Amino acid sequence: AALHTQNIEISGVYVAPSQFTLEDIARHYESDFLWSLCGIFLSCQTGKVHPYLVNHYQNNWSPQFFRLHIHHQPIFAWVCRKSLKSVASWMIGHIQHCGDLTLLTQVDNAGNSALHWAAERRQWEWMAWLMEKGVSPIVPNHNKQTALQLVAPHVDQLQLFRQQLSSVDWFEALHQALVAGRH
Repeated sequence: AALHTQNIEISGVYVAPSQFTLEDIARHYESDFLWSLCGIFLSCQTGKVHPYLVNHYQNNWSPQFFRLHIHHQPIFAWVCRKSLKSVASWMIGHIQHCGDLTLLTQVDNAGNSALHWAAERRQWEWMAWLMEKGVSPIVPNHNKQTALQLVAPHVDQLQLFRQQLSSVDWFEALHQALVAGRH
C-alpha cells in the first residue's frame, strides 16, 4: 500500500541492495513532514491516530495534506470508507481549523462520499456524526444517488436527515429518494 499525492508514490525506497521505509527516511532527514506522512499512513493501517502524526503535524499543511490519496482514493474518503472514526475525527478537527470544508466532501472513484459509504453499510451513528461535522447528505455520486436515497428504504432512519436540512431541501431530497425508489 502506498501513500501518494498526484503522481508521486511513497511507500519506501529501494537502493540496491537496501530497502528504506518511509520511517527510515523520516528518521534520516528528521523532517516533520515526512514523520507526518509516516504517521498518517500508519494511522490508516491501524485505525488509530499514530503518535508520529500527533507529534509532528503542522496545521498549515492541512489544505495540501488532506488532498493526499491512499489506494488511489482521497484520504478522507478512504478513512471514512474504512470507518476509521478516530482518524476521521482527527482529520475533521484539522480540516475545520484550516477552514477548507470542501475537504470533507471528498469522494472516491465512484463519487461516493463518506455518507454514501455509511448509508450503504447502515452505519446510522456514523452518518449522524458525519452530518454533524458538515458532510452533506444530498450530494449525488456518479450514479446520481444521494446518501438520503440510499437510506430511503430504511424509513425508520430518515429522521437522521430531517434535522440536517432546511424544509425545502428536505422535501426535495425526500421526493428524489422516493422517486428513485420506484425504479
